[in-house]
Amino acid sequence: MKKQISFFLFFLFFTGLHLQAQYFGRNKPRYRTFDFSVYQTPHFEIYHYLKNKEVLGRFALWAET
Repeated sequence: MKKQISFFLFFLFFTGLHLQAQYFGRNKPRYRTFDFSVYQTPHFEIYHYLKNKEVLGRFALWAET
């Protein structure tokens, strides 16, 4: 009986540590700050990273039509 209890406690202790180690930090999301700009049209707000204003104007025209 004493062996069963000690085996159960041993199993419970090491299983609990294993589950905690898998949860903490393994699939932790990492956030970055994004440096984007907003281009406003009469009906839309376009969030973009584009440096070419001509392409951005074309996208805005396509969105409005």
